[in-house]
Amino acid sequence: MLGEKQNRWVTQSGWIKSLIATFVRSWDRKRGISGGLFGGRSKNEGEVLGWSRGQQAAFLIYSWRALRDAIAKSNEEWAQSLRHPPMINEKPALRPEDIEQDDDLAFYSPNSLLATDQGVRGFLHVLNDLFYQRAAAMKLNDWRPDDRSSADPLTSVERELEALDNQEFTGFVSEIVTRLASFDWRTSSAPELSNELRRAKLVFRGSSGYKELRAQLLEHLECGTGDVQATAKTLLGRA
Repeated sequence: MLGEKQNRWVTQSGWIKSLIATFVRSWDRKRGISGGLFGGRSKNEGEVLGWSRGQQAAFLIYSWRALRDAIAKSNEEWAQSLRHPPMINEKPALRPEDIEQDDDLAFYSPNSLLATDQGVRGFLHVLNDLFYQRAAAMKLNDWRPDDRSSADPLTSVERELEALDNQEFTGFVSEIVTRLASFDWRTSSAPELSNELRRAKLVFRGSSGYKELRAQLLEHLECGTGDVQATAKTLLGRA
């Protein structure tokens, strides 16, 4: 609420803006934009998702943890490159204050898109859009709030996180993050990029970068398999 940084690179206001632009956005028929999973639906789209705030928070925390863990298992070239930054003029490329001992630099490095507004919004975009597309099929409303949450809201998120382990739709989260772990999340400022790749990553900078990253993430998911591949294909208008 104070606008302080919740981590070293993405401000609280940046998180809120990304949530409003994704999970809480309104359905827009004229622009062909689907709504946010936590926002309103049109009368023609069926029921509104009845999750409590505790459930919504738990779902976001669960999904980000799943992505972090999937990337921690990745041995992709992009991930290894961020984990082992080169020496520049016999000095480390990252300052000690840029990292913490237990950080996986593939996720937390300042040269990782996931530590930027673009990366945060990019993941929230595709997570929201894929789940919004398949909300009815996955019967998301069958996950009901814990009855104890209204009496003790301070512990509601922890309870809902425990309850998520028993929900079948978390398998869809796993499919998404497993595929996204192979996406090259390096920024254009990451060391040891080829000139061609550095120029390609410059498209993520600025306000237009949000839309471009969402498109590239969906294209990456489209090259996968299963429900994630089929849903990404639908979102790209190729079904």
